[in-house]
Amino acid sequence: MRSMRVWVAPIAALVVVAALVILLQHGPKPATPAAATSSATAPVNVFSVNPATVTQIDISSAGKTLTLVAVPSKATGTATAAASPTWAIGSASGKAADPTKVQNLISMLDPLQANRDLGVVSNPTEFGVTKPSTILKVTEKDGTVYTLDVGSVSPVGGYYATTGGGKVYLIGSSVQQALVTSPSQWLPTATGTATASGG
Repeated sequence: MRSMRVWVAPIAALVVVAALVILLQHGPKPATPAAATSSATAPVNVFSVNPATVTQIDISSAGKTLTLVAVPSKATGTATAAASPTWAIGSASGKAADPTKVQNLISMLDPLQANRDLGVVSNPTEFGVTKPSTILKVTEKDGTVYTLDVGSVSPVGGYYATTGGGKVYLIGSSVQQALVTSPSQWLPTATGTATASGG
């Protein structure tokens, strides 16, 4: 009798463990958190420029405006080919701008992508887009003008921006950082090679 009591407790424990294993393997699966599926959103296209037909870029911020102009080809009187465009600062007769820097900006706008589309908001003032910190205007050969008004910094990262019409987007910080109004930032980068002294 005593030996039976000794075996009852271990057998009962084994039965409980086996029941738990069966329940874990074949029981209901926990639901996937909604945040796991809804937090990852695909980028949204705000607008897309045609790199081959961009003729002017204007960037305004803090009371300063920088203008980048595509210089017409002397041979044909048209803007130079997209493969090797020539750009100037201020006007066609201004200082030459670094074509790589200009093309990097244009590439960012082909297309301009936002992290989120917040839709038409009831109070755009809350997002700072009614008094933008930076305004970008891109003009194409046919007269089409694309505008981006950059507003406040978002608490989740990036900036709020609008193209007009009340719709607000959340754009990445890299877009705002690329909109520089200092002319010196658009000049060709010095290669550092020594020139001949001529003596």
